[in-house]
Amino acid sequence: MKRRNDLNTGKCMLFVAAVIFMTSLFGCDGMDNDKSIRLMWWGDIYNQAFGKRMVDGYKKRSPSSNISLFSSPGDYWVKLQTMLAGGMAPDVMILDRRQACELAERSVLLPLDGFASDSDYQKIRGDMWDSMKDGVTYRGRLYAVPIWTNTVAIYYNKQMFDDAGVSYPDNNWTLEDFLRTAKKLTRDKNNDGRTDTYGFGGLSSNISGWDYYMLIKAFGAELYSPDLKKCLIDRPDAVTAVRWGMALRTKHKVVPTMAELDSGSKAASAGEQDLFRSGKIGMILTARWYMDVLAKDKQIRWGVVPFPRGERTFMFQDAVYLGVYSKTKAPGQCWDFIKYAVSSGVQNVISTERSEMPVLRSVAYSPAFKDYAGRSDVNQAFLKTMDCAQIIPYRVGTDQWLKYAGEKLALAGIGKITVEDACRRIALDYGKLLEKSR
Repeated sequence: MKRRNDLNTGKCMLFVAAVIFMTSLFGCDGMDNDKSIRLMWWGDIYNQAFGKRMVDGYKKRSPSSNISLFSSPGDYWVKLQTMLAGGMAPDVMILDRRQACELAERSVLLPLDGFASDSDYQKIRGDMWDSMKDGVTYRGRLYAVPIWTNTVAIYYNKQMFDDAGVSYPDNNWTLEDFLRTAKKLTRDKNNDGRTDTYGFGGLSSNISGWDYYMLIKAFGAELYSPDLKKCLIDRPDAVTAVRWGMALRTKHKVVPTMAELDSGSKAASAGEQDLFRSGKIGMILTARWYMDVLAKDKQIRWGVVPFPRGERTFMFQDAVYLGVYSKTKAPGQCWDFIKYAVSSGVQNVISTERSEMPVLRSVAYSPAFKDYAGRSDVNQAFLKTMDCAQIIPYRVGTDQWLKYAGEKLALAGIGKITVEDACRRIALDYGKLLEKSR
């Protein structure tokens, strides 16, 4: 009993210390001032500078406003949770879709429907990509507004294509074209019985990101039922899609395994993006931000094309949102700042200084976006992906299931279980999860 009391005492002391620490960082002066709001933002170098610029711009536009920026380095989500638990919540917070849904479920976020009905925002909303217009809508109510978005595409190494005598892919290529190309790029260049270059970097076992989710959709199948009450990965068309993705490594061998890389070399511990730049992998699937990395490497010639189409064309899309604390003292001020963040002025800054994509179509089709990094060809390719891009749905409470699903797909990928068994177990576990939540 004494040990349990000691543990409880220790937990209380840690909690008090956390609250004191957050108070010192975040401050508590002016909390009752309805013109004072605090924005919580990611604290890494890349994002912090942009957050500060946005806040400074808002202050210049609205001199009477009182807004302060709190940039959180390290694990943003953990620190936000700590602040919420300690009663030190920010007024406005940057969130991904999963985080916004989780906080909406717990009534931490303020419903924004009443604010969003104003005519100024409706004009902004009308200019958004269709997939963005509803923001994070949870249980029929709007809780967060998108401020930038992103999608993925296939990056290809032009030198590897030239060396193998393979034509560059175009925007209308198919899954069959992709596989045929990957096979031609997979080569034993010195005839020593070992593969020197591979066609593709592979798909991860994460079904909550692009990878298998996008592949399942391309095959005309679905991962979830429309109401998210069922996982449909065990349906024949979905199983076929997963099997096709697994076969890239197991059957066609166009994707490297760690064992197939040079033992003891730097490449053996490198990621697929490093291997792409070093000329060992011809194609990888990743987001637009990677063009910033490649733009600094003058040794590599590269291009971008959309993910190949299958039975239907589908592109993964992700977004970043702003939400408002449900107990803020200044909801109107918070909403005014959010409207500023999604306005054409800030969206133009995103187009010219960041590799994310603006949420406004007019800005995305402007010369500023198309000329980013001097690669109009690449920017046009990403624009094309937005025509059929969709946000992946998220059901609150499925984080553990998503981890479990990834583990099962990984086991299937190394032949420990069959693809059919992996898909059956993933769908069954989703059903069990829903039973427990009832």
